[in-house]
Amino acid sequence: MGSQKLARRRPWLAGLLQVIWPGLGSLYSGRPARGLIIFLAVRCLLFVAIFTLLWLPEGINLVVFLLIILSTWIFIILDGVRSAKAAKADYTLAPYNRWYIYAFLVLGVGIVDDTLMTDFIRPHLFQAFQVSSPAMSPAVLPGDHLFADKTAYVFSEPRRGDLAIYRSADSPTTMYFDRIVGLPGETIEIRERVVLINGRKLDEPYVHLVRPPSNPALPGDSLPPHMIPADEYFVLGDNRDNSNDSRFRGSIKRQDIRGRAAGGIYFSRDPQNSEIRWNRIGKAID
Repeated sequence: MGSQKLARRRPWLAGLLQVIWPGLGSLYSGRPARGLIIFLAVRCLLFVAIFTLLWLPEGINLVVFLLIILSTWIFIILDGVRSAKAAKADYTLAPYNRWYIYAFLVLGVGIVDDTLMTDFIRPHLFQAFQVSSPAMSPAVLPGDHLFADKTAYVFSEPRRGDLAIYRSADSPTTMYFDRIVGLPGETIEIRERVVLINGRKLDEPYVHLVRPPSNPALPGDSLPPHMIPADEYFVLGDNRDNSNDSRFRGSIKRQDIRGRAAGGIYFSRDPQNSEIRWNRIGKAID
């Protein structure tokens, strides 16, 4: 018989490997089946966490999201440490206990995850994005991080007041973020920055105006009445004096709406000084 290589399993290393790749610490400790279960369970829990962030009521969603994430990582780290402690002192290295096997698994899973994220999750489910424009201030500021719910309009149509993420025909590679104010078939008009839908003033408590009315009016302050084409939507930024929206680019087609902002602000960093804005994390957007 050939000699067998023995090596004690180090708990701290098993815990670290669980962080690098959930389940890898279990594999290191000689429990490959448990490692696979942990890997799949963590993937499922991450999806659950994201969807709770998108669908639960504002405020509660962020708390539940953080609890799921923190409890999951604490569990898998402790489980890796426990597995290593349970391994015998004269643990015999298995064929998979090689650094290049670990590296291959991490690299392979990374490629699969990237492909899955690029080809399925981002186009069809949800996508994290960072706001770079002040068009929706003060509700949403540059540097705020949000989730776009790509499933929002799978079984329903966009509604007035929704914070829509969309592409524009004049810049198809750029994602825009504005509020839907006009629906297909409605007649929209703007008189001195007041929006009228079918001749009636639209109640817009979210609008932020930073300058007094001008005389003569600036472009965008007024817009002649016109009917929004079928299957198109008229969008405006809340920061009405600093927004490049449907007043200038025209209404957007239904097919160009990619989703709706949901889940509140999960992270925020001031682009001017790079400081984290803790008071905005968890803030609801409406």
